Amino acid sequence: MKKVLVLLFTLLLLAGCSGNKPEETSSINMSEVKTIADLKGAKIAVQTDLHEDLAKQIEDVEYNFYDNLDMSATAVKSGIMDGAIMDEPIAITYCAKDPDFAYIQLRNNETGFTVAEADYANAAAFKKGNPLRDEVEAVISSVDMETYYQLMEEVLKVSAGETIDGFCLSAPAPAQTKGTLKVGMECASEPFNWTDIDAPSFGSEIIAGGNGVGQPCNGLDVQVARYVANTLGYELEIYALEWESLLPAVDAGTIDCIIGNMSPREDRKVDHDFTSSYYNVNYVVLYKK
Repeated sequence: MKKVLVLLFTLLLLAGCSGNKPEETSSINMSEVKTIADLKGAKIAVQTDLHEDLAKQIEDVEYNFYDNLDMSATAVKSGIMDGAIMDEPIAITYCAKDPDFAYIQLRNNETGFTVAEADYANAAAFKKGNPLRDEVEAVISSVDMETYYQLMEEVLKVSAGETIDGFCLSAPAPAQTKGTLKVGMECASEPFNWTDIDAPSFGSEIIAGGNGVGQPCNGLDVQVARYVANTLGYELEIYALEWESLLPAVDAGTIDCIIGNMSPREDRKVDHDFTSSYYNVNYVVLYKK
């Protein structure tokens, strides 16, 4: 979804805080930060429990919870926070749309945060025992990670309004389908998945169920879902659901699987099966120049 930064300062104060609420920003020169050690004493915006765990790896950190990424970005831009932890592709979209932003190019388990594979791998999720998992796994695992990274670069161009000729990962739609593959995602996490507001973007898919039915959606997850469906001979249906509703929708059979920026954490694997990863996320810190 084309994001609009929330500028109401009072909303930031009401967003809620799980760490220590800072009264003023630190003196850290974020443009000079090269490693996580350089962030000592920083004030960091977080959105999820994982972001909180990552923030706690920073020495003397002060962190604040915000309801969504736009609020985190606004806190950074207003000077309340030094930076915000984000997936690198998401940080790139903020920087592309607002010249005041930049991000620290930390690298997982090298110069940045210590992250387990279960927290940085994006995989398709199924209700445990669903035979479709093996079909989808065969397709996803047949593509090398460099191709998925190239696909993300192409998606980022589309997200920024650039023109491209096509995607590196594509398969023709089957002449006859053997059924429908119902795939769930938020359609609200650009560039992984978003809803087009003004006009359909290149390669978009129409939302078939959930929120925003009939609207076009796009993103890395949409392109992966289409490739999987076309390769296997299914008709693709995208269901746009709130994050908290995705796994329950799989359990209820409303959707067949989730291809939506979801990692195979151990708690999720108790009742769900995952494929191999189709994108490995690097975590960075967005900051104001």
